[in-house]
Amino acid sequence: MITNTPTSSIPRAISTPKSNKTGKILIDSSTSPMFKQTITVESILKQSVTEPLSQREEELATHITRRNEKGKIKFKKRGQPLTFHRVSVHQKSSNVASSPTRKRRSTIITRVRKTMSRVHRSDLEMQHASDFKRRSHGVRQNILHKSGTKERVVIDAKFALAMKETMGPTWHQYRERRRLWKKVGVCIPGEYKEREIFTKEIGDTVKLETITPVPGTSSKEEPVALVSNLNKFVMDLLEKYDGEQKLTWHNGGIPEIQIWVKIVGENGSRCSKLPASRS
Repeated sequence: MITNTPTSSIPRAISTPKSNKTGKILIDSSTSPMFKQTITVESILKQSVTEPLSQREEELATHITRRNEKGKIKFKKRGQPLTFHRVSVHQKSSNVASSPTRKRRSTIITRVRKTMSRVHRSDLEMQHASDFKRRSHGVRQNILHKSGTKERVVIDAKFALAMKETMGPTWHQYRERRRLWKKVGVCIPGEYKEREIFTKEIGDTVKLETITPVPGTSSKEEPVALVSNLNKFVMDLLEKYDGEQKLTWHNGGIPEIQIWVKIVGENGSRCSKLPASRS
């Protein structure tokens, strides 16, 4: 039906009476600037899906999309419904955009990925991993660096224990190496786990017999190690610590010509301090 009413720059929708069940919509004609054309919903639905949209149909679709605040619209069809996500093209690129803006964009991408991979978290992680694998190795390394994430290499507890026994460091030295390895992404199980495996694999049960004390005898503590020259032992140890820059001067509280040596007993027993001159 063609009417002689002059066209308007704004598309309008006119509701039909209750007796009319055709559901007509008044849309400006994109071909004639002088007339308006009344197009029914049925005529639009009868058009082929391969036919391109007219200018007014695109304006109508834009208006419907902007009315949805969630940014996601579902359209029904014979099979699975079509889901459209609204993505606004911003003027600023992600390199110059602020952190909140990049987070909002990441939220939109996550919604699209969640729609494609279904609702389960495992499906979402699998789709995310598949998208990440499509990048080259250099791009993946760059993304991990910018996101503050390092590639992790997890070493088994038995393998880590075998590595320690091969290199031969003490447990103190091994803890220092462990902290350095953790910074570069090499994860080693805790010391408690390694000691447990060490006891299980290498340790053995030793049967002992209790000696009956003889009357008139007494027990006293004896050193488990003897140092024939304490001065030379301490000086050699201080030179080693000085070379490794492990000496602490307590912010000038101790003169630089003196070194205070703290001799600590076993398992929290008595300790003593003595100053030593530094040449």
